[in-house]
Amino acid sequence: MTTTTKADVFERFGRSHIEVADFESDVTVEDWAQLYRTNTINLGPLFFSPFAEVSPSKLKAAAHTDTNLIQPSVVITDTTGTPYAGLDMRDTPARQPAVSVHFLPSDFGITGVGNYVFRFYVESTSSITLKASGLTFLQGVTVQGLGSSSGSGQRTISVTYLNLPPGQPVTADITQTAGEQWAWYRTSIGHPPLIFTP
Repeated sequence: MTTTTKADVFERFGRSHIEVADFESDVTVEDWAQLYRTNTINLGPLFFSPFAEVSPSKLKAAAHTDTNLIQPSVVITDTTGTPYAGLDMRDTPARQPAVSVHFLPSDFGITGVGNYVFRFYVESTSSITLKASGLTFLQGVTVQGLGSSSGSGQRTISVTYLNLPPGQPVTADITQTAGEQWAWYRTSIGHPPLIFTP
């Protein structure tokens, strides 16, 4: 028996437009600076626009870059607000709800080894715990941002792949391990910012 109705989730998440700029970032400018120092010029971070994005209304961004929604309670795409997938582990206690994004760099004409950040945009009205995971067994590839985080409101969860070959398919996942209702709005894929420091 489910505890979440379509109307319940719609009341919480479906009536407003969601702006990505409003989401609290899980990685600060200082964090990026620790990870990606590139030069001796003090210009601050240079952020690249994402080159791929998936959402409930566009689950596939390219041939091998797509999304699996695992145990969603509701998926709303026909709204005047921002489309979203509502998830709630109370509805599916035997299997935790999750969002899994698959990515292949060569889908986008990339031919060299690169670094990529997946940013999941989520929202909840009460505290939820989400576990971020990725492929950690790939030789020479480093994955950052893994593990569990708890919070409420609008926030991002980032998973970063470093030194990823263009022909290597990977996934980045967020899985609910505690809490109640939450919404996933989109996941963007792009390059981490360049940090110029003295």
